[in-house]
Amino acid sequence: MHGENDRITYHDGRPEPQRGRIEEVRDDGPHAVYRVRNEKTNEIQVITHGQID
Repeated sequence: MHGENDRITYHDGRPEPQRGRIEEVRDDGPHAVYRVRNEKTNEIQVITHGQID
């Protein structure tokens, strides 16, 4: 499992994988939802566990 402040690589629909830092984890487990700050664009994105590499 991933926790707050972990750096991750994830997919958000763009051609290349994105990198970011988890700011918040909701609903631990296989259906977890993560609020991630994108390292390159500084935007906040909400992703699911299945989008993380």
